[in-house]
Amino acid sequence: MNSMRPIPKILVLPMFALFSVSGWTDEANEVASFNTAFTAYKQYAEAGDYQNAVLSAEQSYEIGKKIFDDSSPNLPALAFNYGAMLAMADLNEQARPVLEEALDLYETIYGDDSVELIPVLMQLGYVSADATNSKPQRRQFDRALKLSRTHHGEESEEYGGLLLQAGQDILNKSVPRGSSKYLNEAYEVLGNVSGPLHPATGVAAFNLGRLEMSRGNYKSAQPLLLAALQSFEDPDRPDSHVEMTTHAFLITAYQETDQSEKANQHCVAIGRMTPQDSDQDYLPLYRRAPRYPQTPLMNGWEGYVDIQFTVDDVGIIREPTVVYATRNGFVDAALDAVSNFRYAPRFVDGRAVATEGVKTRISFQIE
Repeated sequence: MNSMRPIPKILVLPMFALFSVSGWTDEANEVASFNTAFTAYKQYAEAGDYQNAVLSAEQSYEIGKKIFDDSSPNLPALAFNYGAMLAMADLNEQARPVLEEALDLYETIYGDDSVELIPVLMQLGYVSADATNSKPQRRQFDRALKLSRTHHGEESEEYGGLLLQAGQDILNKSVPRGSSKYLNEAYEVLGNVSGPLHPATGVAAFNLGRLEMSRGNYKSAQPLLLAALQSFEDPDRPDSHVEMTTHAFLITAYQETDQSEKANQHCVAIGRMTPQDSDQDYLPLYRRAPRYPQTPLMNGWEGYVDIQFTVDDVGIIREPTVVYATRNGFVDAALDAVSNFRYAPRFVDGRAVATEGVKTRISFQIE
């Protein structure tokens, strides 16, 4: 499920009073059924139960076709509700024709250049994701953005927010490089309108950092992730998931550019934010795949090395010792790999401490 998608808030008025005249029993029954279905849709959507919300939204739309005339703004709203819930339930193939129908209805009622088309076009862009081609998404997003520039202006929170949404959707679902222009403009617009420390500006910087990381541009990612971190760090939200993720990305970015010391503060920050249970598996924040030794590789040998070590108070590996190796030829490569691991140090009474006796297995398998 994609719980990060915004739930549409469409108001459809109860219809009981309109059908209370004697002799309209069938219509009144349909209206009662509509209100029941629509109320259920809202309750399921707000609870995050998208599977049931889909069923109720579909029922609301089908009944709505019978009780609203073609000029009613409720019809496109109901179609949009249904299509959006299908998208929230990750049923994108089913959502697309429903949203296209909603778009046709909105265009008929409001016109091709109306502001009401924007959320439908953005939702259509989301469900048009293609892992090999970002053009289907960009076509819908570009039309929505053009309307937003017309109605809201280029220097507006609305326009900046749509740029950010488009960039995130392409980065997450399509060809990452297609997100670049949207995210860069979102970062600029939101920075100008809301300020560099606003969370939305931070999210734009974070996603630009992610994009650079996906390209292997670790040095380029670092200032973007640091800028994002400034907007996320909040004493009132010490367990912010996005803040921890930013710290984790920075650890990788620094380790990959041989700046281990700069990673220290981010390992400590994650340790402070996520107290470790002694019964939990102690997993590294960063690990680099081992180099496969030449002789075992040429001979087709596979195996593993078990290593024990201490994690110090900034998450660095100390005193690694081989506990067991299936072949001595794997030992040096395993020790070299482990030396680059980074952990979140454990905290005791609010202070980072060393943890002894941590174990890991480095496996060597030929694919």
